[in-house]
Amino acid sequence: MNRKQISRPLISISISLVTLLLIVGCVNNLKYTAPLNTDLSGVWLIDQAASEDVIIFPPRQKTNSARNGNDDSGPPANRSGKNAVQRAGTPPQSRANRPSRFDKPPVMTATQMTIEQDDLSMGIAYPGKVYRDVDWGKTDRLGVQVTAGWANNSLIIHVDDGIMDYLETYSLDPSGKLLRIELQVNGKGGKQKYTRVFTRKSGV
Repeated sequence: MNRKQISRPLISISISLVTLLLIVGCVNNLKYTAPLNTDLSGVWLIDQAASEDVIIFPPRQKTNSARNGNDDSGPPANRSGKNAVQRAGTPPQSRANRPSRFDKPPVMTATQMTIEQDDLSMGIAYPGKVYRDVDWGKTDRLGVQVTAGWANNSLIIHVDDGIMDYLETYSLDPSGKLLRIELQVNGKGGKQKYTRVFTRKSGV
């Protein structure tokens, strides 16, 4: 094996570790009290021109098995058999009772949302989607780790289901009329970033 063959996986591992350390550092330094001058409450409409379309199923890297003709590039939740259970690390009956990688943050595809923020939490209603409750701090919902808090005037939400993790950053512009949401998706297919921009239609 030559140096090039060795260096590529090492570079990939190094990038993944750096990304993980940055996320962990960011999440661990959050404050669990909302800034007095930042209120995300209101009805928000998507600015399509300023927003990026989100790929619902991030592409995954082909494995040796897939290159040999066995398509194993699909989402792990759709696979079955002994190997799938061993990779997931949990028995099928417990996985059936917890959110899967398909339960992505609704804001990824929402075109409108209504936010109600208070001192301890935030509720978000999306037309045609499940209502979302976000509590400041760390919570465990059926095996899904959720951390939500504030860094300066930005709200950071980190969701990790053990297969994929999502980092959401909500930032108001100085006028309070534009809400910029940075989305980062991390999984076996690598890291992907998207930007969604909403305009405030009205306050709550």
